[in-house]
Amino acid sequence: MAFDSNLTDIWYGNEIEVSIGYYDGSAWVYEAIEYREGFSPDEPDNTEGVYDGLTYKGDKRIQVEKTVDFSQRFRGFGVGLAKYENLDGLVVKLEIIPDGGTIPAEVDSAMFLTNLNTSNFQLDDIPNTGEFNINLSGRWDEKVFTEPDGSGDWVTEYTSGL
Repeated sequence: MAFDSNLTDIWYGNEIEVSIGYYDGSAWVYEAIEYREGFSPDEPDNTEGVYDGLTYKGDKRIQVEKTVDFSQRFRGFGVGLAKYENLDGLVVKLEIIPDGGTIPAEVDSAMFLTNLNTSNFQLDDIPNTGEFNINLSGRWDEKVFTEPDGSGDWVTEYTSGL
């Protein structure tokens, strides 16, 4: 029994499904990033120390930019990450999908990054032969552990689908 619980003490990257979602007017529609090469969310510290001369007085909140970078094997223009360039009001969903074992009740199995606003996609150096990556980056607002209900003022409704 103890061995089974140890299966879920550590999660590997292939057990984390990363999806980008858009709101279609009634629900979030997610597309998993297939052939994912990388995913890097950055949430920098939003405080800085305040000093009176040499004496530390406390921390003050500052404005920071939360960013995320996606990398995927290039699949063509208008598909995969390429179709999400220059969009706003999206959601990133990270979900643990175990490769054997189960998720303990005390572990949140999903995390969401809200209000994803993307920029132009970038292509790696395109080699003469072989695969190469497409990269997409963007900014986001909050990290939450329940799916947003779609009523936030940041949500953009995409009725035609992507």
